[in-house]
Amino acid sequence: MLRKNCKAIILLLILVTFLSSCSSSVQPDESENITKHSVIVKIDFHSNFIFDKYDVTLTADGNQDLITLKHGKDGEVTVELAEGIHSLSFHKKSDKSINGDDTLDVSSDVVVGYEISCKGDRVEVKRLYANYAEKEEKKQAEVGCTNTDFFGQNYTQVIYQLMKFGFTNINEVIKYDIKDGNYKKGDVELVTIDGKKDYKKGDVFNADVKVIVTYHFPVDEDPSRINEKNNKDQPSNTPTPTPTPTPTPTPTPEPPKQSSSLFYTTNDKNTVKDGNTGKYAYIKMSGQYAIYYIIAFDEGYVYRFLDGNGDETCDRLPITGGTLNDIVILTYHDGGIEWQNALSFKYKRQPTTLIMQDNDYLTYTFEPTDLNRALELLSTKSIIDY
Repeated sequence: MLRKNCKAIILLLILVTFLSSCSSSVQPDESENITKHSVIVKIDFHSNFIFDKYDVTLTADGNQDLITLKHGKDGEVTVELAEGIHSLSFHKKSDKSINGDDTLDVSSDVVVGYEISCKGDRVEVKRLYANYAEKEEKKQAEVGCTNTDFFGQNYTQVIYQLMKFGFTNINEVIKYDIKDGNYKKGDVELVTIDGKKDYKKGDVFNADVKVIVTYHFPVDEDPSRINEKNNKDQPSNTPTPTPTPTPTPTPTPEPPKQSSSLFYTTNDKNTVKDGNTGKYAYIKMSGQYAIYYIIAFDEGYVYRFLDGNGDETCDRLPITGGTLNDIVILTYHDGGIEWQNALSFKYKRQPTTLIMQDNDYLTYTFEPTDLNRALELLSTKSIIDY
């Protein structure tokens, strides 16, 4: 009897151990399934001269203190947060009931900027911007039209369409053959993609294949003909002429040198993605007029003006820091009033779309436009510095 009881107890222990091990082995590690993103919070802390000069702590989700700022001192903090909606609370260091809150959707890596100020019964919080990281650059490009759709279009528009499709290696061939109005200046004759001219809408190529855009220009603008004419103009009885400097008319500025496929910038196809050098030109059509932005990193200014509505002025704002891959803040000062707008590429390292976010967090999309044309318009405007 005793031996039977012992066997029963041993079997029971083995069964319990087995069930316990099975139970523990199927427990999921929930932390492995949580997607986290980098959140950079930049804080502009306005200081008070006399009253309400208290320090402020930033807390995430009510229990994670991120940073404490001395009164009036700007700050920045980087934190990893799980994907989803998070509450951010700016509160008085010694009293959490005196606070100001914001809700942040963390759907990808994000850089968010705030302006805060201390009041007697609250912390006043204003979000300035939220720049989300987007998808990496596509490695393939899909053609969005047939080969014949390009015929007769202006080459600048065709190049822009090809860039929108995702092509990165766009080259130009100019045929100086316009005479007697047989073509319009810049009309496209042919576009080949990876040596092919029989492609159709929906065809997919590697983004870096060679794309050649062939278009027409006037005969009299052919540099070789101009040089030939200049040589013929030399007097025949003159011995080997001594080169003399040709006077340059003033005040006409020399147009910026542009890369072959980048009609909207002075950068090449590599530096254009950095968003921190040279010049860029963008446009947005609004009814019967156009809104222009010229971002001149080489001068340290951003120019904003309208064309088509009779406005002859141009806003000029200093670039105080940042890049178009991150954010460029533009601060307006008009009397005692101050407000800010922000500029950035829509997608990181993809300069074909510019986003402007205004003081009310409304966003507007701008497209690339011919830089030389934009600079010509700028030269007719009266500059207003802010």
